[in-house]
Amino acid sequence: MAKRTAKALQPTVTDLPVDLIDPGNNDRRTFHAGKLEELAVSIKQNGLAQPITVRPMGDRYQIVAGERRFRAVRDVLKLSTISAIVRELDDAAASAIMLAENLNRADLNPIEEAQAFASRISGLAWTDQQVADAVGISVELVRRRITLLDLTPDAQFMVAKGHLPIGHAEAMVKLDVDRRQV
Repeated sequence: MAKRTAKALQPTVTDLPVDLIDPGNNDRRTFHAGKLEELAVSIKQNGLAQPITVRPMGDRYQIVAGERRFRAVRDVLKLSTISAIVRELDDAAASAIMLAENLNRADLNPIEEAQAFASRISGLAWTDQQVADAVGISVELVRRRITLLDLTPDAQFMVAKGHLPIGHAEAMVKLDVDRRQV
């Protein structure tokens, strides 16, 4: 296990046992097995190009960024350790890093984005502007994504799977509840 010293405020890179690492409150809800397999092959062939980022939580660590890499190493490659950047972060800082990484990699679907934005606003009391600033997008886009959470669960599912175009979904939100069902 990695030891923490008086320099704990400085990020450090170390190899951590995977059984001491817990997923954080990840914005991503779906982890495609095929994509994890592809990532695992890349890691096996080329090594881990970027360590995951974790924060200490008692005697364990919580993933802030890199859960896909973590899952590929732990679940597919069955390795016992992973290279990690250990950072002392409060909930707000950890949340900002996670949000920025997930959105900048462009692999959250619009509903996951909406849920990520809404969780920062309700859970961390962020403003729309703070969310927008954290990921470098417009406040208007944050607001449009959040409105998608007003859609029915079936419509949200269709948006998440790419079966309902985002423009149509945003237009549906403006309709009354009965018309959304139709």
